[in-house]
Amino acid sequence: MMKRVTILSVLVGSLYGIPSNVSADALSNNNEKVIIFKESVSKESMQQVIKDKTLKVTYQIPELKLIVVQDSHSKLKENKYIESVFSSSSLKPIAREENPSLNEETFSLWEAQWDMKQITGDKLSYSLHQANKGTVVAIIDSGINDEHQDLKDSVVKGSKNLVPVGGYNGTESTELGNKNDYKDRMGHGTGVAGQISANGKLHGVAPGIGIRSYRVFGEKSAKTEWILKAIIEAANDDADVINLSLGEYMLVSGQYKDGTNDLKEYKAYKKAVDYAYKKGSIVVAAAGNAGVNVRNQNDMKELFTLLGNDLDESSKNKK
Repeated sequence: MMKRVTILSVLVGSLYGIPSNVSADALSNNNEKVIIFKESVSKESMQQVIKDKTLKVTYQIPELKLIVVQDSHSKLKENKYIESVFSSSSLKPIAREENPSLNEETFSLWEAQWDMKQITGDKLSYSLHQANKGTVVAIIDSGINDEHQDLKDSVVKGSKNLVPVGGYNGTESTELGNKNDYKDRMGHGTGVAGQISANGKLHGVAPGIGIRSYRVFGEKSAKTEWILKAIIEAANDDADVINLSLGEYMLVSGQYKDGTNDLKEYKAYKKAVDYAYKKGSIVVAAAGNAGVNVRNQNDMKELFTLLGNDLDESSKNKK
């Protein structure tokens, strides 16, 4: 059955002593593979595999025993050390609809917030709790404008940039890998933050609750490993909730006509989410924007056709 997966990402450091040689050149193409080692494998064995196969590591997530390598020659496959090998996907933020009735000159925009009125019972839920920055929502997205008048009092310290040097496949020259550069280039992350915590002209679900940004988008796409890294980083930072308003439909059984299968990538996301749960974080993801019932095979077939992904005949009948 096809399932929806949505999520968020973190920082490049040294993996158990394995040198991190990330550079713009290393990210200048998309000829990369994600490798996840088995849980029982020691750091010494991981280092030996990297040495024996002369792998060039470009990204790594120690908590998941995950590395990304340049795949110029290798016939990498599962073995007694390696749990899975797959090509990273590219994700984009889920589109937000702009409300044309919003007027920046209006003192309060509540009357235009039809969605928030429904969610909060026309502010009824606001009386049930006292939002404060002691509870923190980690927003894995395109960054944040932490000077926005409706958000500045909600942003807590520790926001991070997780987009590496060169950005997406080395095509973003303004991405310098500065971990403190969490400025929003798209506007999407700031909009999501507003839906959660805005407390001014606009109001969010919990006005004034603490928010922290983990930027995984520049001006283009994000890679799976960046999002996985962000989940780990947010969990390590003791976020109460980790929010991902990004997504794609993944085929976890069967395959596309080109032979690809998303099961390995799906399991990698699950591994990151399980790690966050063990750390005490709740992971939430956007779902339902397409209005499709994922349990209805005909609906999913139409959606995949619309997205340009053709399923083979055997996949169409798999549950």
